Amino acid sequence: QVTAGGLDAISAASFTAPAHSVVFDAIRAVEPVAGMTLAGWVDAAAANAPLSAQPLVTELSVAPLPIELDSSTGLPEQRYVDALLARIREVDLRRQVADAMSLMRRLSADPHADPSQIREVSLSLDALQRRLAGLREGMA
Repeated sequence: QVTAGGLDAISAASFTAPAHSVVFDAIRAVEPVAGMTLAGWVDAAAANAPLSAQPLVTELSVAPLPIELDSSTGLPEQRYVDALLARIREVDLRRQVADAMSLMRRLSADPHADPSQIREVSLSLDALQRRLAGLREGMA
C-alpha cells in the first residue's frame, strides 16, 4: 500500500510524461473512505482527472503488474510499491541534478554571472546529490 508519506515524497513534476502527472494529481485528490472498494477508488480517481485523461486512469488501473499479488489481499508486496516510489523519486532527483549542473555550467561560463547565484546553485546541487545518494543507500 502507498502511504500518504510515500505520496508526499513525490510530486506531479516528478513525472516526465504530462499525462502521468495528470493521473498522479487525480489519484492524490481521492479521499479514501471506509468501505470504499477498489473499483470505487478507481472511479473516484477517474472523476478527478480531466476528461481526456480518464481513459488512462482506467487503463492503468487494469494493467497487469509484473509480480505475483498477495493471495490474501490481492495487493502487490509492500517492497514492490516502495521500490516503485523510490524509482520515481530517483528519476526526478537525477533530472533535477542534471538541470542544476547545466545551470552551473552556464553560470560558470558567463563572466557577468552573479557569484552569489553561482554559490546558491552550487549549494542546491550539493544538496540534490546528497539526497540522491541517500535514496540510493536506502534502496540497496
